[in-house]
Amino acid sequence: MKEAFRRLWTIQVFLALFLAANPVAADGTTAVALGSPVTGTISAPDEVDWYSVTTDVVGDLTVTQTAWPPYIETRIAIFGPNSQTLQQGNPVAAAAPGTYYIKVWSATNGSSTDPYTFTATLAKAATGNDIDGGKNSATGAVPIVLGAVVSDTIAPSKETAGAQDIDWFTLTTDVIGDLTVTQTVWPPYIETRIAIFGPNDATLQQGNPVAAAAPGTYYIKVWSATDGSSIAPYTFATSLDKAQTGNDIDKGINSASGAVPIVLGVPVSDTIAPSKETAGTQDVDWFALTTTVVGDLTVTQTAWPPYIETRIAIFGPNDATIQQGNPVTAAAAGTYFIKVWSATDGSSIALYTFVVNQAGVAADAGTVLGPPDAAAPDAAKPGDSAGADSGRSDAGSADAARSADSAGADSGKPDAGAADVATASDGSASAPADAAVSPGRNTDSGSKGTGGSSGSSGSGGGCITVGQTSSSGWAGLVLAGLALALVRRRKPRI
Repeated sequence: MKEAFRRLWTIQVFLALFLAANPVAADGTTAVALGSPVTGTISAPDEVDWYSVTTDVVGDLTVTQTAWPPYIETRIAIFGPNSQTLQQGNPVAAAAPGTYYIKVWSATNGSSTDPYTFTATLAKAATGNDIDGGKNSATGAVPIVLGAVVSDTIAPSKETAGAQDIDWFTLTTDVIGDLTVTQTVWPPYIETRIAIFGPNDATLQQGNPVAAAAPGTYYIKVWSATDGSSIAPYTFATSLDKAQTGNDIDKGINSASGAVPIVLGVPVSDTIAPSKETAGTQDVDWFALTTTVVGDLTVTQTAWPPYIETRIAIFGPNDATIQQGNPVTAAAAGTYFIKVWSATDGSSIALYTFVVNQAGVAADAGTVLGPPDAAAPDAAKPGDSAGADSGRSDAGSADAARSADSAGADSGKPDAGAADVATASDGSASAPADAAVSPGRNTDSGSKGTGGSSGSSGSGGGCITVGQTSSSGWAGLVLAGLALALVRRRKPRI
């Protein structure tokens, strides 16, 4: 009897001390402190003990049992945060700040005077509380800088207790380039995702990387695809590969009024890509080239950015609305405008390159002063075909004296042997080698005097040629006729 009384007194003293250290919460549970061992008993069948513990930072909450009453199979479960019906696992990964409830009972509905013991602990998240203060939207985005390494957790914080964590960041660029977000650390099991939005619009989603990203503010969203959470941090870094040509060559004017002066023969390179001056608008580049001579003007593209289908057009002269072909044939002197754009409204940091050349043409090109190769009237024409009449085309004239290759051609008649030429019985010409020669003809074959035709043939002076139609030329014809008559009279009789 005394022994039983002594045990009861001991239990009562223990309970008094426990209650003093662990006051009953307003909800009827016993409040306990993180890290302090808790001892109790399941002293009656169907007894259930409830404890509460409150946290103010995110972390993994664990309840560890260290003493078990024999035979009654005690069980421990965790509920919360701020709910005695929302059961959690043990441990509670990335437990949000709030009040958690710990339930202890016997799985066999047994009882025992032997105590159970447990301890609740919290392993704080490596990055502390939620980086964006629990705002979970672009309005609370945390500013970051290019190249910096960023770490945080997808885990509820004291500001977002019970809500799914989403982190937002903002990044501002002032030059064009490829913007890339690279994740280097992944929390296990929760499948973190990263997306980029902008520029200057948190609803305009981009790819990753953002090719030829225009200057402006970009938003970076990090979340769990499984709506999970973890105290393990994610880590990412941002980078910007600047375009090789820097900002827009025409400062974002995108019209002929801002055309960039260029010169003949010098390659020109730039990008079809938005710049800080044209953020959010489609890039169009204009150039201006001035020529002072007439000639064929050609624009030749030598480098093409992939996929965006660059186009080049020529306008002018002195008017950016008059489109020309390419090349511009016999381009007049003046200022020409060259437009470069993407047929697909695309953009790229890859360069286009072109060069403009002009084939020079004489100043009087295209002006016809007379028939081709015409000579001045009454002037002898060297180098033309035999028998060309002065002042006429190169073709032989029936009125001109002909220097036919066959001997004995009569003056003013076709090249074929004339019927008026006396022939011997064997058909050969009977004119001697020293037959009369037309005035103005040198004795050397092929040479030419006043009015003579170059390239005349025959042996010695055996051909009569008249290549002049002036008054002195008519006198020569008369003399030639007399000479021919004498030759005929001297022909021997048979």
